[in-house]
Amino acid sequence: MFKIPIDFDENEWFILLVLTSMIVFYIIMPKKLPGTLTLLMMLFYAFLGRIADFILAFDYPFNLYDTMDTSSYDLFDFITYSTVYPLYGFFFANFYYSWNLKGFYRVVYIIVWVLMSLFFEYIAIYFQVFHFNGWNLFYSFIVYVVVFILIVLYLELTIKWYKQETLRGS
Repeated sequence: MFKIPIDFDENEWFILLVLTSMIVFYIIMPKKLPGTLTLLMMLFYAFLGRIADFILAFDYPFNLYDTMDTSSYDLFDFITYSTVYPLYGFFFANFYYSWNLKGFYRVVYIIVWVLMSLFFEYIAIYFQVFHFNGWNLFYSFIVYVVVFILIVLYLELTIKWYKQETLRGS
């Protein structure tokens, strides 16, 4: 099972506040992304978050940062990977899909989300969600650029697949 936090302090409260805000926003926002694509996007974003943290944050080979109260996986890591990351990815994908961005606007959209992610990470550091061991926000910038480009490529491929399957089914 999951380890319970050592202390229920600011990082857990921060995650609960962020999660609650995201759920409320998810409920009230118009959803343009079809359900199938929503599920695929949420799973993909949960996977990316887990993989990135597994490679960069665990003891071997790097251990560049820790999350929450310890370096081991706990209940609030699970909550973050299973809900916060997928919802954040959904918001990115839903707006991207709604606005049908191309060219320059796509680049601007990615840059805006990279900057928002850095700001969100900065606030998370303040609330002790992340503890850096050689990591810094510049590295996060590079990772976010790569991640959001991968997300756009994945989203474009899944949208293309979805439209082809929808046409076949008609």
